[in-house]
Amino acid sequence: MGTVSDGSTIVLWSPIKDPGSIDIIGFTRLVELANDSPVNSMAFSPNGKFLLAGLSDGTTMEWNLVDYQGASVLTKFPSPVTAVVYSGDGKCLAAGSMVGAIRSVCRNEGVIGGENLIANHDDVITSLAFSSASSGMLASGSADQTIKVWRNFYELVLDIAHGSNIERLIFTPDAKYLVAAWSNNGVNTLSLYALPYQEDSKPTVLPVLTATATLKPVEVPGPEQPTLIPP
Repeated sequence: MGTVSDGSTIVLWSPIKDPGSIDIIGFTRLVELANDSPVNSMAFSPNGKFLLAGLSDGTTMEWNLVDYQGASVLTKFPSPVTAVVYSGDGKCLAAGSMVGAIRSVCRNEGVIGGENLIANHDDVITSLAFSSASSGMLASGSADQTIKVWRNFYELVLDIAHGSNIERLIFTPDAKYLVAAWSNNGVNTLSLYALPYQEDSKPTVLPVLTATATLKPVEVPGPEQPTLIPP
């Protein structure tokens, strides 16, 4: 597990397990990965060997978690990187920026190359998702309230005017649906788009949370009064 703060350090945590049980009883700090810019987003590769991070200075960094060596893997964006993602097979990665640009690269026998600059959204990239059925199928969501699906990183397959800011995208494992998570006035909702998407079709909408629960303060009883024994 990895965590980031307002600073420019990523902390990797290792679970502590009770030798006599399979239960995780806590976490211990494994290593800190420091860089020169605040971290906005990160993702682990499917095989757990790499960590990808998007930085505020426009850099997309990848760390090898075997030797903890880091390297920039994409041409530097002119604005902060806001979303990063690996494909299901780990061969490709993509990053999106504050101004709506998306770039991607794929590995060829372990060597990263062949960078692609995908056409822009009109606002910050809020989510990226690869289809598990194809590492060449990438979905992007933006604060411009649209969803776009790209094939082979440059050919636009779908362009959906969603109408709300997209917070999260994911393909179903069978690649038959694209799920979009969004929020409006505190109500969290999922929209399911059947694939291949038809422009005149309407998504299936599933409410996730219709109201925010009001937490009541927990009353903690004070210490019991001592019993006085007369002399």
